Amino acid sequence: MTWWKTHKGQVLTWLLLLAVVGCQIFIFSNSLRDGEESAKQSGAVVELVKPPVEQLLPVVKVEPTEYNVVVFVRKAAHFLEFALLGCLCCFAARRFTGEKKLFLTIPLGYAVLTAFADEGIQLFSEGRAGRFADVLIDSAGALTGLLFAFGCLALAGAIRKRKEKKALKKGGI
Repeated sequence: MTWWKTHKGQVLTWLLLLAVVGCQIFIFSNSLRDGEESAKQSGAVVELVKPPVEQLLPVVKVEPTEYNVVVFVRKAAHFLEFALLGCLCCFAARRFTGEKKLFLTIPLGYAVLTAFADEGIQLFSEGRAGRFADVLIDSAGALTGLLFAFGCLALAGAIRKRKEKKALKKGGI
């Protein structure tokens, strides 16, 4: 038996934990940027996604002004980075427990605490402000990522069970 076959579960667990920590470091490092630096970074992203966002905003009854486009992109970035964190946390927690309650509630709690910490950091970054509305956006993103990961795990489990059933029928057991 090869080393990989005996240790791949442990390797996967550590890689997931490192991904969670890396995502959290990315989130916190963005919050440590001062207002001017953050605005420059957002401006580069806004220029990249401006055309589709300008098309989307009228659909949701929002005038596509420069301000609204920037706000939408910044809030979407919050949502997406926390969706990634929620997804990674769910996959990592699943490596430690089979209890559905635990691998859903613990990652969500962790992500919500991270959202509060993230906004708290911004209170001490020049030109930035921590906002409770952003905690809610971050938490919604985390929940979305968590539900996506849970759906992936449920689908993988259903596929695995189906394959096992087929194998049992084929084997005549």
